[in-house]
Amino acid sequence: MRTPAALIPALTAALMLASCAEEPAGQDGEAGAGLPDGAPTGQAEQTLATAPDPTGEQLDHEEMREALDTRVFGSITDTDDYWERIRDLNTELQRLAVDPNDCKPYVTASALPVPSSALAAFAEDDQQHTAIYTFPDADAAQAYMDNEQRGAGQCGEHTVTRELDSAQIEATTEIDEVEVLSAADASLGVRQEVSDADGAEHAIGVVLRHQAQVVAVSRSLSEPLDGEEAEESAVELEAEAAAILEDLTGADLEPPEPEPEEDEGEEGE
Repeated sequence: MRTPAALIPALTAALMLASCAEEPAGQDGEAGAGLPDGAPTGQAEQTLATAPDPTGEQLDHEEMREALDTRVFGSITDTDDYWERIRDLNTELQRLAVDPNDCKPYVTASALPVPSSALAAFAEDDQQHTAIYTFPDADAAQAYMDNEQRGAGQCGEHTVTRELDSAQIEATTEIDEVEVLSAADASLGVRQEVSDADGAEHAIGVVLRHQAQVVAVSRSLSEPLDGEEAEESAVELEAEAAAILEDLTGADLEPPEPEPEEDEGEEGE
């Protein structure tokens, strides 16, 4: 299973490694850790094919799908498409080794396609991926943002390893933050490189939170961007994410104007 929110640090590496597992998922006692609230935990409950109903300030799947269908192209999925497999994916994620080890909670939380307590909808169009995460309240949405921001700052380089019967598969993720100007309540810009024995993949993305809603837009790249190119791409992605957030929340999220750079003559005075 490939999650559309590929920009979140460690997602590409973690899911790539998890997908290589040769053992059947869901066979050990670690499966319940890190599951979204309301996820199936018992054998009977695993037959549940749909996610819980929205609570608090959460939007329903129809509202999220409509916002994506209006603004972006590509195939659209939602929480229900992933719900029955979240437990199995989490089991595989718990089997990953992460160096530094302090980054494992961040890696495993980020790699789940649907964050804890959230509902989600995704659009995937060739090289671009868009995700909407809706939370019961603004505090829960900000807790998600805090985890992503801490991870980007503290786990700027980490390695994920998966031990298999016949081999060890390893991938290293490098993360650089990119400045994002936004009128949303919280924002994060990231450029990422994931490398393994077969080469490297690059991506850039922006995550915005406003009220209880989060929108993440990422773009896969054929080669890394330099600082100025990354900032220009971040401006484009921020505008796309903000437009979706405006549809979801009714807020005006016109970004602030960048502060003018100081003239070299003024600096010398």
